[in-house]
Amino acid sequence: MSKRFPRYYYLVATLVIFVTEVVIALYVNDAVIRPFLGDVLATILVYTFIMGVSNGKPLPVASLALFISFCVEIAQFFELVYRLNLDQYKFALVVLGTSFSLWDLVMYCLGFFLICVVEWYYAFAKAEQSSLPRQ
Repeated sequence: MSKRFPRYYYLVATLVIFVTEVVIALYVNDAVIRPFLGDVLATILVYTFIMGVSNGKPLPVASLALFISFCVEIAQFFELVYRLNLDQYKFALVVLGTSFSLWDLVMYCLGFFLICVVEWYYAFAKAEQSSLPRQ
């Protein structure tokens, strides 16, 4: 996975995913989209942001995004937002979250998997394209 999308693709994706996450957080209160899709998108959001501001390679950056997602979930397990007395700040409650779930970890892994599939497909398509004879 050495080939990557142009940096601005990642920045546009970051903006679109961020707006989607905000809409989900503010207007969706169900049992599927908010808890599951939101977590899948959270890992992808972290990934697209890092890729948009760095020259990182897809797999290491995807692994970092997964690690960050897991760290946030572990912080929820240890109720870090309350232990640091940040519960009075709405922003901290939204970013760090308040409830641990093993399903969240599964959804973060799904986000990681989707990143890898998309990046692999793009790298494969670019490799195929560059191996075609020029006419």
